[in-house]
Amino acid sequence: MNKTLKTLLWAGAGAAALAAANNAVFGRAKALGNPLGGEGRFWPGPYGDIFYTRQGQPARGGRPVVLLHGLYAGASGYEWRKNFDALSEHGLVYAPDWLGFGLSDKPRIRYTAAQYVEQLGQFLREVVKEPCDIVASSLACAYAVQVAADLPDAVHTLVLVCPTGFRHLAKAPD
Repeated sequence: MNKTLKTLLWAGAGAAALAAANNAVFGRAKALGNPLGGEGRFWPGPYGDIFYTRQGQPARGGRPVVLLHGLYAGASGYEWRKNFDALSEHGLVYAPDWLGFGLSDKPRIRYTAAQYVEQLGQFLREVVKEPCDIVASSLACAYAVQVAADLPDAVHTLVLVCPTGFRHLAKAPD
């Protein structure tokens, strides 16, 4: 084997070893700190642990508010940093990070709308546990609308900010 080929093979093996080490570290790593303040918790969702921040006290006669961030590169509950504290002064507020985003788990699975809808429905039933108001952004709006249709007793009010993704919710006429 000539010297150039050996050098290329060793370089490739070194790059593969570094990639494997990076993959192992990424798989075990958890980001540090809660960027919103409040009380950060993990909920064991159906596909991985979901991080959420909770702040405020249940308002007398009021409903909890669930803030759903959009789904885009780098998204997280931090999207609501300018609203979170102000809303929590008037009642209980939740800001979950969707699976694959923020401080939530990032399993190596194919992420689907059905999984996000299921995840949100279970989060409302198991964590929030009472009718709530949802404020959703971007594609999260479509998931919130679907959950509100599926679980009308869990969602009282929807506020949709820059909604997208509704075309996929529409069903073909019978």
